[in-house]
Amino acid sequence: MHGAIERVSRAGIATSRPVRTKTGNQFEIVPIHSKTGSEYRFLVRLFEYVPGEVLEDKPYTAPLCYQVGRLGGRLDNALLDYRPPELMGHSRHWNLRLAGSIADQTYVIKDAGRRTLILEVVRKFQTNVLDRGELLRRGTIHGDLNEGNIIVRKENLNHPDTCGDSCTNETYVVHGILDFGDLVYEYHVFEVAIAITYIMIETKHGIDPVDAGGHVLAGYLGECPLPAEDLRVVKDCVTARLAQSLTYGAMAHHKDPSNTYCLRTSVRGWPLLKELWDMPESELYKRWNRTLKTYGIDAIKNLL
Repeated sequence: MHGAIERVSRAGIATSRPVRTKTGNQFEIVPIHSKTGSEYRFLVRLFEYVPGEVLEDKPYTAPLCYQVGRLGGRLDNALLDYRPPELMGHSRHWNLRLAGSIADQTYVIKDAGRRTLILEVVRKFQTNVLDRGELLRRGTIHGDLNEGNIIVRKENLNHPDTCGDSCTNETYVVHGILDFGDLVYEYHVFEVAIAITYIMIETKHGIDPVDAGGHVLAGYLGECPLPAEDLRVVKDCVTARLAQSLTYGAMAHHKDPSNTYCLRTSVRGWPLLKELWDMPESELYKRWNRTLKTYGIDAIKNLL
């Protein structure tokens, strides 16, 4: 993880870098004794502070969504040749690949129609993405571009390359990224699909969630173009992430009914998943293509 952070930092992306200890290490193992005399050993490390605020609850605008996509593309470019042995073949609980394995967890979803929807999404994800994975481009990805990990700050500016024509005297701009705990060697399309998913869920006012996803895609492709095979499965990956998040949330609540925080995605997530699932891919890509064209990007025109 520390190697990835250093590469991202060298690429000019603000992130919390580890501060070395007095002995030059990136962390120390510290023994602490309890009152009863038992010894416990803790890993201790210190990270630099990144000024700003998290994206959560900020007003989502088209320029801000575009910048989120750019951040994802810049991250993947910075990590393009980063392949540490410990990441090869390694997975994480929130790895999007594991959305293909959630079918046996759907019993915690009480509504039969919703259970069926999740199973349909998973089957399509397995067929179109996982079973054809050899056709998709892979690399090390951040794996969790959500509103709680993206740092924004207020700026007084009017530069078209960062905020387009929608800037006011003061606007939020993407500043940096936190939390490399879900770092994984996976398909690049997972990175942009995850970012699109969380932006869509959190978009509440001023911009349609589907259109917001188009701005994220434009920002990503402007930095890190994807092959046609990858672009064809963006929708499948977005719906799979929604299904994964909704199922994980339902499972967490099933295990601990007092934990209502884990259901926060469900309020907007279920309607969004149904909307996307019912929307023909041709219609979705036409909408996104119109958005991409405003940035001079024609990457998906051949998919229409």
